[in-house]
This record gives sequence, structure tokens and C-alpha cells, in this order.
Amino acid sequence: RQALRRAWSLDPGIRDYAGPADYAWDFNAVDGVPGFSLTLGGDVRKLLAQAIGQLLPEAEAEAAPPSFLPPGTIPAPIPPIAADPAPQDSVRLAVEATPVLTLPPGPELLAEVALPTRRHGSATPA
Repeated sequence: RQALRRAWSLDPGIRDYAGPADYAWDFNAVDGVPGFSLTLGGDVRKLLAQAIGQLLPEAEAEAAPPSFLPPGTIPAPIPPIAADPAPQDSVRLAVEATPVLTLPPGPELLAEVALPTRRHGSATPA
């Protein structure tokens, strides 16, 4: 322990370190809190356009794919979609084998269940 304490006391980076504490920040100053500033770094116009989903003109030219094919090229044919196979009997058997669910008890069955008697509190809502 003493060796670490000695090493820490010799290194000014460790010795003079004061960790971030919210009570040490000046909330009234413009740059009083680290990470919160009125100035934005970088190109604000580009950042704002990206945030709202608009592209700048130079970005549009680069990002736009060609809407036509060059002359002399033939597009590849689209393969036909294979039809889904017909359902098999084993699937139907699995559906038929599921147990039938019963409905919850009706009001006549619930009326037969005895409610516990009240011990106190005779007030009723108006």
C-alpha cells in the first residue's frame, strides 16, 4: 500500500487529479459545463440537413443512382416466383390433435362461490 501511495504522490497527474463533480461546474457560464456549448463543431448546415433528412446538392449528385441503363445493355430477366407447395395432411392432423379449450366459468358458477364475510366497514358508496 505504501508503494502505491508513494507512486501516486510522485506522479502529478495522479496527485493533482480532481474528478468531475457537478457542484464544481458553473451553470451560469456559457462553457461552464463540459460538453454543453453554444458553438457546434464542424459544418452546422450539413449537420442540420442530415438531421432533417435533406441532402445537400453535391451529396445528391454523388448519391443518386443512374435512372437509365447505358445503351446496348440488356437487363437480366426476373426469375419466375415458385408456387408454394400444397399443405400436407400431416399439418392438418397436427391442427386437429390440439385439445379444445374450455370457456371460463359462467355467471351461474361464479354465484355459487361463497364470498368471504366482511369483518368491518359498513359504509357503502352513495
